[in-house]
Amino acid sequence: VGCLVLTGIDETGTGMGYTVTMGRNLYEAITAMTVLEKNAEVTILADRIGGAKPLNRLEAILMRKVYIKKYSKQEAKVREEEAEGLDVRINESSANYEQHEKDMRQALVDCGKRLVETGLVQGTWGNISVRLDDKYMLVTPSGLDYLRLGPDDMVKVEIATMKYDGNIKPTSEKGLHAEVYKRRPDVNAVVHTHSKYLSVFAAAEEDMPVLEEYQGIFGEKVALAAYGLPGTDKLSKNTADALGDNFGVIMSHHGMASCGASLDEAFENCRKLEENGKAFLFSGK
Repeated sequence: VGCLVLTGIDETGTGMGYTVTMGRNLYEAITAMTVLEKNAEVTILADRIGGAKPLNRLEAILMRKVYIKKYSKQEAKVREEEAEGLDVRINESSANYEQHEKDMRQALVDCGKRLVETGLVQGTWGNISVRLDDKYMLVTPSGLDYLRLGPDDMVKVEIATMKYDGNIKPTSEKGLHAEVYKRRPDVNAVVHTHSKYLSVFAAAEEDMPVLEEYQGIFGEKVALAAYGLPGTDKLSKNTADALGDNFGVIMSHHGMASCGASLDEAFENCRKLEENGKAFLFSGK
């Protein structure tokens, strides 16, 4: 969906040119440009901590197939339906929520918008969850733009079995969220993003040192989880293992996850981790 076009070489030997991205609609083309630009910046910044490590070619191909199959089609389908004046995303189980569930659904909507506004997510990537009670969690749906989501789009998932209510598919990373809740009774919310500065450490396959001001929350370092293909049990277990009793973790060649006792706390931990990553990368250490 994108390429770099070389038009010439300047007097210093530096290439000159431009970038082209495309998609099934304008939204996809713009998102592709945003992600391509982030990828370039991440690769350049990774040189400050040893350089980006290449992902195994087979795993890269598999990741691409996962994206095409699970993520890109849903948003394209919704945009086509909206263009035709249709709305088929209303969750069939939305009739009789108790007040606590209503509040949690709205809190997830608000958190998603905050992630977009602060630049912690791009496009439809990333996902959020909140523990509803001992048995269930609420998670964001698969492959839909945060700015278009409403409370009824949030999916109620049984933590132990991954069974879910309604006709809207939950995020494919629901297993990651469930694994954290199973292991961490102190955690009631999880945020997973591909934020730029944490992605630098994910690309370089490096733990992230924590600056003194954040060590009370995250300790001396945020650990790197071993790689796992998106949406797999391997990714969920590797990430939960590396998280341990911390409130943040880096996911190799993927992104990061943060958690907290509340959704506000999980969001703030996500923001602080990104600030820490930026400060460390530009500190000259």
